[in-house]
Amino acid sequence: MVLNDQVILTENDFNIIMANLRSATGPGAFSGKDAEELKVELNRAKVVKPEKLPADIVRLNSIVKLLDEQSKKIIEVTVVLPAQADLAAKRISVFSPVGTAIIGYPKGKQVKWQVPGGEKLFTIMEVNNPS
Repeated sequence: MVLNDQVILTENDFNIIMANLRSATGPGAFSGKDAEELKVELNRAKVVKPEKLPADIVRLNSIVKLLDEQSKKIIEVTVVLPAQADLAAKRISVFSPVGTAIIGYPKGKQVKWQVPGGEKLFTIMEVNNPS
């Protein structure tokens, strides 16, 4: 569940994520529930040309600072494709619950999402995108 407006993605990110969704199988694949939640987010996304994407939108390879509203801890993660995910390096898959929750949203928005530890409310504090 998201407390935000429209998800915004570039055409490239949308196509890459959709292709990965279609081909995700085997032991490294994400759960069916996570896949369905990501599909819902993608189906309601506004897809734009890269030059039309606002600078503060979370996209693939964004470095994002999140505030966990319950614990008040700030975490920093990079949103990546599943093959590049590495929790020790703070690289989270776009297919993970948190990755799905924040993709396509701008700095300042709050997202509420079901994660393995229960429902969490996050605020996107900062978004740094690669050039």
